[in-house]
Amino acid sequence: MVDLRGKYILLVLALLLGAVLLLIIACQRNEGDEADEAYKESFSSKLYTIRNDEDSLNLLLNECLERDDDVGAIIIYRQLGKHQRDNARFSDAIATHQEGLNLALKVRDTLEIVQALNNLGTDFRRIGVLAEASSYHYQALSYSEAYSKVNEPGTGMKNRVVSLNGLGNISLTLGYLDEAEKYFRGALKDEVTLSSTLGQAINYANIGAIYELRQQYDSARVYYEHSMKQNVLAKSDMGIGLCHIHFGDLHAIEGRYDLAKEEYAKALTLMQHIADSWHWLEAGLAIAEVSLQTNDLVEFKKYIRETEQVAREIQSLEHLAKVHGLWHDYYSLQGDHANAMSHYKRSIAMRDSIQGVQRSNVYLDMRVNYERDRNERLVARIEAEAAARESRRAYISYVLIAIILIGGGVMAVLYYAYKERSRSNKLLKEMERTRSDFFTNITHEIRTPLTVIQGFNKRLQENESITEKEREAYRKAIDRQSSNLLNMVNQLLSVAKVSSGNDKPGWRHGDIVPYLRMVAETFRLHAKVNHLELIFYTDLTSLYMDFVPFYVDRIVSNLLTNAIKHSNPGDKIHLIFTQRKGGNEVILRVTDTGEGIPPEDLGRIFEMFYQSRQSENVDGSGIGLAFVRLMVERMDGTVVAESQLGKGSSFTVTLPIKNARLPFIVPLEPARPGEVVQTNQRSKPDRLDVTSVATRSSADRESDKVAADFTSEGVTAKRAMDSPIDEREPVTEKSTGIDEEWEGEEGVDGSTADRPLILVVEDNKDVAMYVKSLLNESYRVLTASNGQEGFEVAEANVPDLIVTDVMMPVKDGYQLCQELQGSRLLNHVPIIMLTAKVGDEDKMKGLSYGIHSYLKKPFYPEELTLLIANILDSRKRLKEKYLNVIINRAKDEKLKSDENTLFLQTVTDLIHSSIADPNLSIFSLADEMSMSTSQLNRKMKGITGYSTISYVLKVKLHKARKMLTETDRKIADVSEACGFQDSSYFSRVFKKEFGFTPSQIQRRPENGN
Repeated sequence: MVDLRGKYILLVLALLLGAVLLLIIACQRNEGDEADEAYKESFSSKLYTIRNDEDSLNLLLNECLERDDDVGAIIIYRQLGKHQRDNARFSDAIATHQEGLNLALKVRDTLEIVQALNNLGTDFRRIGVLAEASSYHYQALSYSEAYSKVNEPGTGMKNRVVSLNGLGNISLTLGYLDEAEKYFRGALKDEVTLSSTLGQAINYANIGAIYELRQQYDSARVYYEHSMKQNVLAKSDMGIGLCHIHFGDLHAIEGRYDLAKEEYAKALTLMQHIADSWHWLEAGLAIAEVSLQTNDLVEFKKYIRETEQVAREIQSLEHLAKVHGLWHDYYSLQGDHANAMSHYKRSIAMRDSIQGVQRSNVYLDMRVNYERDRNERLVARIEAEAAARESRRAYISYVLIAIILIGGGVMAVLYYAYKERSRSNKLLKEMERTRSDFFTNITHEIRTPLTVIQGFNKRLQENESITEKEREAYRKAIDRQSSNLLNMVNQLLSVAKVSSGNDKPGWRHGDIVPYLRMVAETFRLHAKVNHLELIFYTDLTSLYMDFVPFYVDRIVSNLLTNAIKHSNPGDKIHLIFTQRKGGNEVILRVTDTGEGIPPEDLGRIFEMFYQSRQSENVDGSGIGLAFVRLMVERMDGTVVAESQLGKGSSFTVTLPIKNARLPFIVPLEPARPGEVVQTNQRSKPDRLDVTSVATRSSADRESDKVAADFTSEGVTAKRAMDSPIDEREPVTEKSTGIDEEWEGEEGVDGSTADRPLILVVEDNKDVAMYVKSLLNESYRVLTASNGQEGFEVAEANVPDLIVTDVMMPVKDGYQLCQELQGSRLLNHVPIIMLTAKVGDEDKMKGLSYGIHSYLKKPFYPEELTLLIANILDSRKRLKEKYLNVIINRAKDEKLKSDENTLFLQTVTDLIHSSIADPNLSIFSLADEMSMSTSQLNRKMKGITGYSTISYVLKVKLHKARKMLTETDRKIADVSEACGFQDSSYFSRVFKKEFGFTPSQIQRRPENGN
C-alpha cells in the first residue's frame, strides 16, 4: 500500500514539473521572430525618395549587407525587385526577390516572408509561368493564414489580400472562373475591412471581368459601376480609365458603338496623363476598331496611326499585330488588295514573333526549375539551421512531456484493457443471442414457402384424380411461394451488401421529381388492381439533388408495397414529396388509410424479421422495412413511422439534398458526347454538336452535292423550283401541343436538320418532358399525347425512331404499334416501349407487335440514350445492306423478302421504267407510290439514308455504268438512254459518283478496249 502511494506521489510531481516547464517555455519570447516595426517604417520612408534609382538602391544595399543590417537589406531587395519587374527585367526581379526571401527566412519575419513570396508569384505570373506563380502565392497564403493578426486590419490582412488577388488572376488566366471568383470575393471582403477604396475598386473590376467572360453582361456592368464608384473615391485616374474601357467593351458587345466610342474617348483622355502606354493602347485600339466598324474612316486613321506609333515605341508585338490586322481590314474595305496583303503578312509576322517569345519561355521554364531547386535547397538549409536552434531549446521540455505521456498512456492502456475485456464478454453474449435469433427466424421464413412448394408438388405427383382447375391453382401457389422465396433471398443479399458497405452505391446528381413520378406510375397500376387509389403529390416541378437511384427505387417500392398490403379496397394511398423549409432537406412521405400498426409494435417495425402478430395481413418476411432503414441511413437520412390503429399509417423519409462526403457525383442525365465549347471575350460562346455532324458520312454529303448539281443542271430543276420539297417537314401543330414549355427548341433549321428525328408518345406530360430533355440535345424530338395523335404525327413526319408508352387514352401503345406495322409508310420505323407494365405477358405482347426493345419505368437515362444510339447505328448499317441488295444485286435471302426491300424495289423499278425520260421527277414517283413528296422523301431517307432525288440520280448512274461496261454504245447514247440531256454534265456527276469518267471506264482492260 505504501509503495503504491509513493508511485502516485512521484507521478503527480512529474506532472507538476512538466506543466511548469511548459509554462516557462510558452512565456519566453523569441526576439528574432519579427523585426522592429519602427525601424522598418523609418527605413522605408528614407528609401521612398530613391525607389526608382537602381544605382542608389544597389549602393544602399551593399551598405546594409556590410553592416549585417538584414532588415534594411530585405526592404531594399523588395523595392529593387519591383523596380526591375516594372522595367520588364523579370529574371533579375526573380533573383532579387529570392535573395529577399532568403533573408526573411533567416530572421523569421513572417510579414516579409509573405511579401517576398507574393512578389515572386507576381514575377512568375508576368512571364506566364503560372504553375510556379501559383506555388509561391499558395505559400504566401499559408504563411498569411498562420499569422496571428491576419484577421485584424493591418499589414497581415493586406498580405493575405495580395495572395488572394494573385491566385485569382492565375485562375482567371487559366479559365477557372469559379475559383477566380472565390479568391476575388475573399480579397474584396478583406479590402472592405481595411477600408481600402482602391483595393475594393480593383476587386470589383476583377469580379466584373469574370461575369463578362460568362456572358452575364448585366451583372458585369453592376460590378464595373461599383469599381468606378470606388476609383472615384480613391481619385485613381488609372482605375477610372480602365472602368471606361470596360463599359465601352460592354457597349460594343451590344452593338451600341456610339456609346462605346464615348467610353473609349473618356478613357483616352485620362490615360494621356498617365505613364501607362499599355492600357492607353487598349483604349486607342478599341476606339479605332469601333470607328472602322461604324465606317468613320477619318477617326479610324487618326487613332490607328497614334496607336501604331506608341506600340512601336514600347515594342509591343501583340498590339502591333492587332494594328496591322486593322490596317488589313481597312484596305480590304477600300479594295486596295495589295496594301491589305502587305499588312496581313506583317500581322502574321508579328504573331509568329509573339509565338517565338512564347517558345523561348520553355527555356526560361527550364532555367526557372533549376533556380527553384537550388533555392529550395538553400531555403531548406536555412530552415534546418533555425530548426536546430529551436530544437535545442525545446529538447528538455519534449523529454518531460514524453515521460508524462508514456506514464499516462500506460495507465490508460491498463484501464482500457480492463473495460474492453468486460465489454467484449457482454458483446459475445449479445452476438450469440442475435445469431441464434437470426438463424431461428430465417429458418422459419425459408421453411414456410418450402413446405408449401414441397406439399403441392407431392400432391401433383401422387394424386392423379386432381382436376385441371385444382392443378392450375396448385401451380400458381407454387409459383407464388417460389417468387416469395426468391424475393426474400434477394432482399437478404441486398441487406447484407448495404449493411456491410460492400454494395458501392451508384450516386447520381439529377432531377428526382420525374424519377419518383415514374415509380408512382408503376405502382398506380398495382394499386388499381387491388381497388386502391394511389395519389402522387408534389409542389416541386423539378429538384436536382444527390441520391442513389437504386436506393430510392427500393425505398419507395417497399413503402408502397407495405401500404398496399395493409390497406382495404376503396382506401387511398398518398405519396408526397416536398422540400423542407430552409432548402437543405427533402421529405418523402407515404400515408395510407389502412389497418394501422399497434402502439406496442410501432417501435420495432424496423427490426429485421419483426412482424406484428396483430396484423390482419401476415404475408411477408419482415425484411422490407429493415432494408428501408438501412438504405435511408446510407444516404445520411432518417425514417420515422407514425400510426393509429384502424386509421392508417404514415412513413416519413428525410434525405439531404447535397452529399457533402463525395467531391464529385455522376450526373443522372448524361452530357452530350463530343461537346465543344468555344468562348470569345466579346461574343457568346458557340456550342458545336459534333454528333449531328458525325451522323452523316462523307459519302452522304457528297451524294447531296451531286444531287444538288443534278437538280440545278438537269431538266427536273424547273419543276423542283416551281414546287420545292421541304425535306425537313415542319413539326405539326398537334405534335407540340403536349409540351408548350419546349416551344421553339425543336426547330428544324440548318443546325439541327441532320439530326435523327425521334417521336415520343406519352400521355403523362411530365414524363414526356423528361424523356424529351434527355434526347433534345442530340436529336430532333416530336411529342404526342396518345396513340392516335402519335400515328398522325408519325405519318406527317416519318420519324427515325418512336418511343411510346403502353397505357394511353384514345389508342394505347399496342394499337399504335399494330397500325405502324401495317403502314406501308411507317413499317420501317423502330419502336421502343417505355412503360410501367413489366410483366412477362406484357413483354411478349409488345414483342409480337414488332417493338425493338422494352424498358421498365423508372429507367436509367444512360440506358435509354445508349439504346437509341445502338438502334440508329444498326439501322444505318441496314440502310447500306438495302442499297447493296437493290443496286448491286447482292444476295441476301433475308432482306429480299423484307417489306422495306420490296418497297425500295418498287421505287427502283419505277425509275428503271422511265429512266430514259429526262422529265422523270420525284413528283411522278410520289404519285405512283400514292404518297406526298415529303412522305416519300422521309421514307426513302429512313430506308436508304438518301433523299429521293439523290436516289434517282444514283440509280441512273449505276445503270449508265452497267451499260458502259457491258455494251459498246457511245457515251452520248448512254447519257441519253439514262435521261441525261447534257453529256458534259453526265460525265461530271459520273466522276463524282465513281471517281473516274465514263471514257476511263470504257478504256479499262476488263471491258475489252
